[in-house]
Amino acid sequence: MAAGVPYQTIEFAIEVVRFGSALYEYGQLKKITVELESLLAKSQLEGEMLNRKNEEELREKRKIFQERIDAEQATRLRALETMQQQLEEQRMKSIRVEEARLNARTQEFVQQLQMVQQQVSLVGKAICLLQDDVEWWKELLDTQFGDTAQQTMHQVNRLEEDIRQLQVMHKNAAINMV
Repeated sequence: MAAGVPYQTIEFAIEVVRFGSALYEYGQLKKITVELESLLAKSQLEGEMLNRKNEEELREKRKIFQERIDAEQATRLRALETMQQQLEEQRMKSIRVEEARLNARTQEFVQQLQMVQQQVSLVGKAICLLQDDVEWWKELLDTQFGDTAQQTMHQVNRLEEDIRQLQVMHKNAAINMV
C-alpha cells in the first residue's frame, strides 16, 4: 500500500487542484453572473426609463399634432364661413343688379308701349281725317266736275284702298301692341 499511497496522494492533489480550479472558475463565473445580472437590471431600468420617456414624448407629440389638427380645422371652418358669407353677399348683389336691370327694361318697354300707343292713335286720327277728305272730295267732284270727276274718283278709290290698308296696319299694330 505504500506504493498506492503516493499515487492516491497525487490523485488527491490533482483532484484538489481541479476542485480549486473549479472553485476558482465557479467564483469567477459567479462574479461574472452577478455583474451580468447587475448590467441586465441596469439595462432593464434604463429600458423602462427610455420607454417612459418615449411614451411621454409620444403623448406630447400626439397632443401637439391634435392641437395642430384642431387649429387647422378651425382655420378651415373660418375660411368656409367667410366664403359662405362672401357668396351670400355676391348672390344678394347679383339679385339687386338683376332687379335693377329688369326694372330698367320694364321702364323701357313701358315707354316704347306708350310711344306705339301714341303712334297708333295718330294713325287712327290720320285715317279719320283722310276719310273725311275722301268724302269731301267725292261730294266736290260729284257736284262740280263731270268727266274729270270720274278720273278723280278712280284716284279717290285708290286712296280709299290705301286707307283700308292703313286701317289693317293700324289693327295689326294694335294687336301686336297688346
